[in-house]
Amino acid sequence: IASPQIENYSSSASLLEHQENSSEVILLVLDESLHRIPWESFPFLSETVVCRLPSLPFAVAPLLIQDKIPTINPELTSYVLDPEANLKATRMTLHPIFESIQSRHLWNWDGVVGEMPTESFFENALAKSESLLLYCGHGGGYKCFARSQIESLQTCESTIMLMGCSSARLNANENKLECTGSFSSFYEPVGIVTSYLIAGAPCVVGNLWDVTDRDIDRFFVEVLDRFLGDERGERSSLSECVSKSRSACKMRFIVGCAPVCYGVPVHIR
Repeated sequence: IASPQIENYSSSASLLEHQENSSEVILLVLDESLHRIPWESFPFLSETVVCRLPSLPFAVAPLLIQDKIPTINPELTSYVLDPEANLKATRMTLHPIFESIQSRHLWNWDGVVGEMPTESFFENALAKSESLLLYCGHGGGYKCFARSQIESLQTCESTIMLMGCSSARLNANENKLECTGSFSSFYEPVGIVTSYLIAGAPCVVGNLWDVTDRDIDRFFVEVLDRFLGDERGERSSLSECVSKSRSACKMRFIVGCAPVCYGVPVHIR
């Protein structure tokens, strides 16, 4: 679904000295069956910035919450790396890269490596306006911060990247069966990405299915390089960086098709 509201994102991005030729943005509002399909990787959408939404009001909500086009201040980045201490290769690959990015830009990120973060760490990271939270562990981080905790947050203005397996998978909640007369219906599928959107996050990146750690690490490093560490002067949105980074995966049509963006395009401030 292409909305006139999205034209405002592109024009405002230009005013904020983001990329001059902002590409078209397509919003996908998918039903309980279609959300499983990696539409973003189909040839007719592969060159387009695509974001998913549970419904169109989620495109307007970030504007109302932050009273401006959502942006990210990369200095306000927090990360959780291998919280269960069983992804040694991922930790050894990503930790030096995190340190290098900080050193190059003189940033000081908050991070937890090789251990479970505290509840207050997550709450503080998510409450920061224009912040970015990077999660590199199993799943969507349910063991660190449950969906019920996310949805009960007073404020969540952080953009989130969840690089674990099936972190963007949505599932129908069969315990919430509604019966009205002779008809029965289920609520729409939900997941941790929708919990973050409900809490107020402008954008959440996650994987539709299980991925291999080494290949998703290649993808993640490429996204970081394009979005945070790009020295070429390009100011692409996070959604566009996700699209352009799929080719970094060796298994382009298995792991490369898994990452998707929920929410709206966000740019570096």
